[in-house]
Amino acid sequence: MSLALSGDALTGIAALAMVFGVVLLLRGRRGVRETTLVGPWWWLLASLLAVGGVEIVAHWLLAGASRDWLDLLRYVAAMATFCPLVSLLGAKRPQSRAWKFIVLSLLGVLSLPAIRALAVGRGEGIDTHVARQWFAVALIAVGPLNYVLTRYAPATFVFALAQVFLLGEHLPGGQNLAFAGSQVVGLMLILLAICLTVVCRGSRHTAKSFARLWLDFRSMYGSLWSLRVVERLNAEAESHDWPVRFCWGGMVRADGDPSLEIEISAETMTAVSSTMRAVLSRFVSPGWIDERWGEVTPGEPRALARG
Repeated sequence: MSLALSGDALTGIAALAMVFGVVLLLRGRRGVRETTLVGPWWWLLASLLAVGGVEIVAHWLLAGASRDWLDLLRYVAAMATFCPLVSLLGAKRPQSRAWKFIVLSLLGVLSLPAIRALAVGRGEGIDTHVARQWFAVALIAVGPLNYVLTRYAPATFVFALAQVFLLGEHLPGGQNLAFAGSQVVGLMLILLAICLTVVCRGSRHTAKSFARLWLDFRSMYGSLWSLRVVERLNAEAESHDWPVRFCWGGMVRADGDPSLEIEISAETMTAVSSTMRAVLSRFVSPGWIDERWGEVTPGEPRALARG
C-alpha cells in the first residue's frame, strides 16, 4: 500500500502541512501563555517540526543516503509526539519548570531502539521489542482517555490516529500501516488535530461565571488534573463544612439533590472563591481566572450549578 504521489509531491505536502501547523500554533500561543501549558505547547511545536522536518530533509539532503538513516530519524520524530502529553502530566507549579528534563529523559528512553540501531550498524534496522510496542499503544491511548469528556476530544483522537500512522510497523500488528507516504499522512493528521483544537476552543459560556472558569480549565487540562483539583476542593469543602461539593460537572449541593438551588452565604462564597483561586494558581495565572470568573456577586450561587 502506498500513496500514488511522487516524492516531490509528498515533500511539498509535508512542507505545507508543517508550515500551516506552525502558523496555527504560533497564533494560538496566546491561549496558553498564562498557564502551565506553555511547556506542552513548546513540545507540540517541536514534535511538529521534527516530523515535518525529517520528511523535508530526507528528500532534499538524504536522497542518496541509506534508508536506515531515514528510518532512525522518523522513529525518533514519531517518539517526540509523546512529549506534549508527558509534559502535561507535570504541568503544575512548581515542578513544571523542572519537568522538561523528565520529558527529555523519557524521549531518550523511547528513542533507545534507534540509538541502539545506530550504534550497532550493519543495516539491521530498528528492532522494537513487543513490550515497547504495547507501551507505545498505552501512551497513544492516554491522550484520548484524558480528553474524552472535553471539547477537545475530537482533536486528541485525531492526534492519536496520527501517532499510529507515524509509528506504523513499530506497533503490534502494524505492518499494514507501514507504507510509502504514511509519515506524510501522520503529519497531515497532526495538522487536522491542531485545526480541530482551534475550532473547538470557544466556550459556550461568554459571561464571567464559575461555569466558564471550570469548563475552560477541565477542557484544557483534561480529566487527569481536573479530577485532582476536584479532590482537593472537596477536601476543603468537607473540612469547612461547606454546603456544596465539587464534581466533573461543576458545583453541586452537598446533599446531592439536583432539584434544589444551591444556597450559600456570601462569607462561604468568598471562602470558596479564595480556595478555588489558590488551587488553580498552581496551573494558571490570576489574570486567566479573572478573565473567566471575576468578582463574586450576590447572585453568583444560583449560577454555580453544573455547566
